[in-house]
Amino acid sequence: MPCERAEWTSSDDGWDHFDAAGCGLRNDGSIDCAGFDMTWTGPDRYVTLQGGNGIPLCAVTENMVGRCWVFVYAAWDSVDIRFSFETAPGQAEQMVVAWDLRTPCALSPEGEIRCWIDLPSGEYTHDSPEAVERLQVADGTFGQIAGQGGALVAVDATEGEVVVFEALDRPERTGVRGLSDLEASGGLFCGLSDAGAIQCGGACDLIPGLCSPPEGVFTDIAIWPHGCAVDPNGDITCWSEPDFMTDCGQVEPPAGRRFASVATGLTWSCATDVDGWAVCWGNPGVDFLAVVGRTRKQSFDDRYR
Repeated sequence: MPCERAEWTSSDDGWDHFDAAGCGLRNDGSIDCAGFDMTWTGPDRYVTLQGGNGIPLCAVTENMVGRCWVFVYAAWDSVDIRFSFETAPGQAEQMVVAWDLRTPCALSPEGEIRCWIDLPSGEYTHDSPEAVERLQVADGTFGQIAGQGGALVAVDATEGEVVVFEALDRPERTGVRGLSDLEASGGLFCGLSDAGAIQCGGACDLIPGLCSPPEGVFTDIAIWPHGCAVDPNGDITCWSEPDFMTDCGQVEPPAGRRFASVATGLTWSCATDVDGWAVCWGNPGVDFLAVVGRTRKQSFDDRYR
């Protein structure tokens, strides 16, 4: 059955960042997700939001406290984890959940990678007894971390080399150096060189087309399962493995807007333009979130026109 492409635009211009699972950081510091009651984030104001396609969400408060929320409800699993840990200025974006949804990881102010392995459902802080018991620390000092879906990717702070971890005690050096804006999933990674070019590596056999990004200079990128990047003019270019999960039009960004950031999801993409409007294109009706019972298309039809 063909996947019909659709496009949504937010009902206001208050967005700083919006990800491809319908969650975003507003200009007032609040977090909002289309179709979900976000009161559980509390009254805090946040300075950054990072979502692994919306599952999980990680954010940093104005007081530099990192928080991750994981919610998955499906026939084969039920996870409800809320986790807070200390961070520091300059590392507001250094939070991911790697390997699986039960493992929050963070980069400490000293450059240590800290992961809390296989947390059961519950609410934790970094010094909760169960969190302390499950803490693992990777050897080395790092400057960036990223990842979801089976592997953690980091940049060695000493040599600037990208390192892939399938487990914290099994680092694999890639020989790739000098990347910023690191994005990763399943051990495949992409980042921006000092000149703004996209460079990819790691597990390229997963989706070979992702490791063949467009040439040019870019300011923001997102990957998995397709890639999109914003250039200095605010235009978005998307790429993918030919004929691989692209029949919803998620690699065809709308024309006529200048964009500031972009995010990618399973069957759709989202971006914020330079005026703070959130725009999504593709079809969330067949997204993973719909599969696990959190249908996104209906909520977008209700709140976005």
